[in-house]
Amino acid sequence: MSNLYYLYRPELESGAIGDYELALQGASILLDAFLYGPNDALTSEEYVDGMTKQSQVMHLVLDSPPLESTPSVVAASTIEYEPEALGIASMVFIDQLAVDEAHRGRGHARALLGDIATQAYAECMRGIILDSLTSATGLYEKHGFEFVDVGSPAHVMTAVPAKVIKAVARAASKSRYRQDPSDRIYYRYIQQA
Repeated sequence: MSNLYYLYRPELESGAIGDYELALQGASILLDAFLYGPNDALTSEEYVDGMTKQSQVMHLVLDSPPLESTPSVVAASTIEYEPEALGIASMVFIDQLAVDEAHRGRGHARALLGDIATQAYAECMRGIILDSLTSATGLYEKHGFEFVDVGSPAHVMTAVPAKVIKAVARAASKSRYRQDPSDRIYYRYIQQA
């Protein structure tokens, strides 16, 4: 038996129907995954509000079609564009990426990385950068990221979008990716026992 999951970017600024609720679910997964201290505790609403003010983009993995049903979010990530000279963005920074604990090990992080890299590549970004927990570096290394020593306790990793797209496409060929013509939804079959 196979399940179908959907990669989706909610349109928060245009106020698309249902997108705000999906963003709140995604924020909940991100907030749960990154243990914020009591002084930094945020609600999902505060998280999404702050995200839209900072012009961050959210990528979600849903368990059913976003426009035809009431889906649940199983994985989420947020990115922002890092400005270079004259305020022109040249790098994509993956702010956070998390998969709901019950849905780990099914390729959702790989799907999110692929969607982020595809967007970065389409917008002519020079690279993708993130800081990672040491325990997660293997995931990123498998998908074309390399460690960059910046003298920081954070584990900073970087990759060019084309490298990530190539690595994800190679892995995705085993999972039967196909893209929806709307360019907002990606379909992915995931085999389950």
